[in-house]
Amino acid sequence: MSDVQATKPIPQYTVRQRLIRIGVILFTLLLTFGALEVAVRAIPLYPDSFAMQDDALGWTYRPNAGGTWFNVGCPREFTNHVEINSAGAHDVEHDLEAAPGTERVLFLGDSLVAALEVPLEQTFFRRLEPLLNEGAETPTEVIALGRAGYGTAQEMILYEREGRAYAPDVVLLLFTPHNDFADNHPAFVGMSIDWVYTRPYMRLDESGALAADPPREVPMAPVHRFLLERSALYRFLSVRLRQFLPPVNLIGPEFEAARAESWEWTFAQLAALRDEVEADGARLGVVIEQSVLAPDERAAVHAQIAEGLDALGIAHLSLLEPFDAAADAGTVVRFPCDGHWTEAGHAVAAEALVGFVRGLSAE
Repeated sequence: MSDVQATKPIPQYTVRQRLIRIGVILFTLLLTFGALEVAVRAIPLYPDSFAMQDDALGWTYRPNAGGTWFNVGCPREFTNHVEINSAGAHDVEHDLEAAPGTERVLFLGDSLVAALEVPLEQTFFRRLEPLLNEGAETPTEVIALGRAGYGTAQEMILYEREGRAYAPDVVLLLFTPHNDFADNHPAFVGMSIDWVYTRPYMRLDESGALAADPPREVPMAPVHRFLLERSALYRFLSVRLRQFLPPVNLIGPEFEAARAESWEWTFAQLAALRDEVEADGARLGVVIEQSVLAPDERAAVHAQIAEGLDALGIAHLSLLEPFDAAADAGTVVRFPCDGHWTEAGHAVAAEALVGFVRGLSAE
């Protein structure tokens, strides 16, 4: 054999052939991406999104949206079908005008009031309505305007824009100690559940008055934003990728000043909400959620919040004791991984609220 090996000639492609090859590759990638997107939605591997951008609130729920909700980080701990009503809330439909002689109770709050984790009929507010009406001479209607991830500023804006239109007699804000203070200060924006929009903040200016910082779009590449908003597959991959990134640490001493400011701003917002609710002829109450803080922290934090609310003349109810008692009795009041209330937790909350709500209604 010759030492010189025969070599095959390198194929020479025309521009047209190259474009065809590139087109085939792109089409194959697009087809694969589309098939995976359908699979992620059909199985499903990522929950449906009910959120949309809102210029005043940062985000809100799309009216009449529907879909499957679960915690992607806690696979199959619960799976719930959710229907958002025409007002953009996870609740039954409510007319703006109450039926004659009917008293109205309006709930504001974050994901615990949104209650996407359990069937609507098992939520504390839907359970509460028949309890309030047992043996009552005056019928009561309970309305919920919960939005996952909301802070106090968003809840106040939501009351101004939508809540007061229902002319409630009692307005109850469900306060979650383990995240509401963080939600009320921009230093903790890294904890936000939303990747695309920031929330509005209300801070105290130099004169001591509340000044609003409107929400803003989070800076990101347009393609990244587009896919986050529209692709379940992309959001699923983003969540999985974040598991390999360093966790966001917002606990250090550099955040002490922000935490102190947040307490001050929060109670200023609650005072402003109290004034608005009372000017509308209603009564404001605050329900302090048990929280997922360490057990040895809960009592101290609840006492601090209660002290601040007492100074503002705002009626309040702590859910610490009824939830701790239920848990001690063996009731699973929270999903172990997800942390939100189970159906049993919602039942505990509804029972605990009856006397508090009746007391506010009677004043």
